[in-house]
Amino acid sequence: MRLARRPTRRVAPRGRVVASGRCSSSLETALTSETVMQQAIEIHGLAFTAAGLGRDEDALRLEGAVDAKYEELGASLDLLPLYAAWRERDVGAARARLGEARANTAFDEGRAMTWDQAVELALASQVAPLVRALQ
Repeated sequence: MRLARRPTRRVAPRGRVVASGRCSSSLETALTSETVMQQAIEIHGLAFTAAGLGRDEDALRLEGAVDAKYEELGASLDLLPLYAAWRERDVGAARARLGEARANTAFDEGRAMTWDQAVELALASQVAPLVRALQ
């Protein structure tokens, strides 16, 4: 028996801003505890949110940085099918909007960043200030 697949629900911009705030807060907590895997998860969440808000180059740079960190840690970006679906929905859309050449350039720039630069981008991107303005 096949289960019906639920359609992917679109998240309104305000919802993405709220989600970004949660990721930013979680990232700040992960930075305090120095839990690198949790930092990577939160930064990837901010990449999804940035893509949803049209910050496509930031989204791809953050994803590139997370991809490099996961590789260093021996982890995978697609551990869970739901996570892969979110990635395709948000970052895949950003990649399509940028076009393959610009998307690959941004992704490669992210892979070349130091982890501290990636954290700085995640915290200083226009996603996090939008969240703080709503609080």
